Amino acid sequence: MDNVSELKIENRAEEVALYRAIIEQSLVGIGIIQDGKIVFANPYLLKAFGYDGEELIGKEARSFIHPDDYRWVKERASEMLSRGLPIPYEYRLQAKNGDYRWVMEVVTLITFKGRRAVLTTAIDVTEKKKTEMELGAAKDMLLKAERLASVATLAAGVTHEILNPLNIIAVYCQMLEDPQISLEERKRMLAICRRQVERIVKITKDLNKFAQVHEHTMEVLDVREVMNSVLNMMAANLRHAQVEVTRDYGEKIPPVLADPNALGQVMVNIISNAIDAMEKKEKRFIEIRIGQEEKEGKRWVYISCADTGSGIAPEIKARIFTPFFTTKEVGKGTGMGLAVAYGIIQEHGGTIDVEDSPWGGAKLIVRLPVKR
Repeated sequence: MDNVSELKIENRAEEVALYRAIIEQSLVGIGIIQDGKIVFANPYLLKAFGYDGEELIGKEARSFIHPDDYRWVKERASEMLSRGLPIPYEYRLQAKNGDYRWVMEVVTLITFKGRRAVLTTAIDVTEKKKTEMELGAAKDMLLKAERLASVATLAAGVTHEILNPLNIIAVYCQMLEDPQISLEERKRMLAICRRQVERIVKITKDLNKFAQVHEHTMEVLDVREVMNSVLNMMAANLRHAQVEVTRDYGEKIPPVLADPNALGQVMVNIISNAIDAMEKKEKRFIEIRIGQEEKEGKRWVYISCADTGSGIAPEIKARIFTPFFTTKEVGKGTGMGLAVAYGIIQEHGGTIDVEDSPWGGAKLIVRLPVKR
């Protein structure tokens, strides 16, 4: 066989001794399952799970598998045996002390004592899974912290956005106290007050939805709706920074599968960075474009955000998505906003790129695969 050295074994006894040594000294668990029962387990497998041979041999293999994992194991093992492809899968096995440990396993069909059996080889990956879970927990904390930072940025602007319609309502309420006002005029004023209340409800709903921290909920959605919601929330921040925004949306934008809150967080981070980049510029302008394109044989929906800021130097472009990298002054940024955005878009199967804008600033482009 290719890339495998051939062993020249002189006699049967030497062959048996060699394979016995390989099995007994192996740092991989080796077992044989026949008719659903364990008929052999090597020393590594016994030691890793704290059993002796009598406690395993003859027992149903299924009884050691975590109940929540059994269907998964059965499906993966059947697929591997039918296709003959060694694709490892992970699941939990119960040790003698009652704890469950994670293993990575591959299986193959063999003949054992004249009958068909399954040879399984497995390694203990419990520590690896613990590390993955710890990293996952740390990532969740980071996402929550970044979202809360974004909420804090939006909060002041939203407060002003709510106060304006409240002031309008207060003025009309005072005017409605005048008994000389006609019925038609009262109806007109009440209609204005109702519209202002609806405006407040929309703003608070958008902010509340954005502020909620939860597991990703993937939905089939129109990215234009997400973008409009973000721009509504950021309207006061943009107005305070004297930033003009134009929207150029395509008419027939196909849906994508995404978490609207996570995608909203990405766009809040991108627009917040654009606002900061234009702080010292006389012309402050953001152009949002949404369209579709075909790239590398796939259909994508893209959202681009181009600004008139100071731009990004070529030597820095490759680093802007690196965690903790920031060009802002101390105290004005953690360097995590774009890193978090990059991670979110990757989880969605998309990409995020940076280019120069037509006005010398930066243009960030988020691409998401079209929902099939």
